Amino acid sequence: MNTKTVFLTLCIMGASMACSQDLDAQQDETANEKGEFNVVPYFSYNSTLGAGFGAVSLYSFHVNKEDEISPKSTVGVAGIYTTNNTLAALGFGSFYLDEDKWRVMFGAGYNEYNFQTYFDAQDYRGSFVNYDTKSFLAAILVRRKIIRKLYFGLGYIFQDSKTEFENNVQPEITTTLNTLNFELFRDVRDDVNYPRQGSLAVLQWRNTPEWLGNNETINVLFANYNQYIGVQGNRDVLAFRFHLKAGLGELNFQQQPVLGGIDLRGYSQGKYRGDGIMDIQGEYRWNFENKLRLSAVGFAGVGTLYGSDTEDFNWKAYPSVGAGIRWTALTSNHFNVGIDAGFGKDDWGIYFRFNEAF
Repeated sequence: MNTKTVFLTLCIMGASMACSQDLDAQQDETANEKGEFNVVPYFSYNSTLGAGFGAVSLYSFHVNKEDEISPKSTVGVAGIYTTNNTLAALGFGSFYLDEDKWRVMFGAGYNEYNFQTYFDAQDYRGSFVNYDTKSFLAAILVRRKIIRKLYFGLGYIFQDSKTEFENNVQPEITTTLNTLNFELFRDVRDDVNYPRQGSLAVLQWRNTPEWLGNNETINVLFANYNQYIGVQGNRDVLAFRFHLKAGLGELNFQQQPVLGGIDLRGYSQGKYRGDGIMDIQGEYRWNFENKLRLSAVGFAGVGTLYGSDTEDFNWKAYPSVGAGIRWTALTSNHFNVGIDAGFGKDDWGIYFRFNEAF
């Protein structure tokens, strides 16, 4: 995905993947046999989008009550609006089937995204230019267990977008993309929702071929690795993440990744854009005893990018540090929501979290 649709796609696929069930506790807690519904408020703030408000409704349930292995499935809808007139409306779902041999995830929605990009050319050298993107996005991903905890995934993403730049500094960009998603997914976490031990590895290739009606062929490689270590008697969690998004060749403006978001919280201005980004980060998750179901996190990381139109941005180190609070919204599967404050290089942001960052 690209910068203009990240506001929407993080909610669609992130929320649907996050809302799942504790595999170990599921067999022991009779409360988990019932469906659970909740409405979660949304809030965020950064200097570019302004304050964001909204709500997400979630329903978690068992597709087959006799299946004691599959996590709970989840469906939901969400609506979000920010004070710079950015908005998004979406629906999403994740289904765990046949003793967790199959995982099916889908999402669809519309967003109007008012953001900015950094220009280092023409009369705007060294300054930001506003742009507006209107997008409709639909995605489906089907994973099949092929051996033990290893899954093969096949997906499809449809995206229809139009981008207009302030003062027509660049021509209007209108694209319709049909993308195939191939992945290998290895999940050895002790809990798909709130892991305290284990790891998660994802290798993904997104191919946008001309034979599917696209104007050009685009290839993007994703690689993620998460490691979880229980500490303090498994009460707290020390988590690490490596992330890579690399264009195999030059990417157009709408497909270029931007530093920030889930990876490297604290970059919200859209300044650092290129053909590829990579980063590492660590997070400590502190679960202290209290009746309010509250917890806290602290995080730090560093990233870099390449292929930026601004040569001085390439292969530099971009640090990130911050902290946040969590509230357990769905107790049956330890589904957290919360707010993080992240600080980067000359930038910062406040982020609403659907579950943990990774």
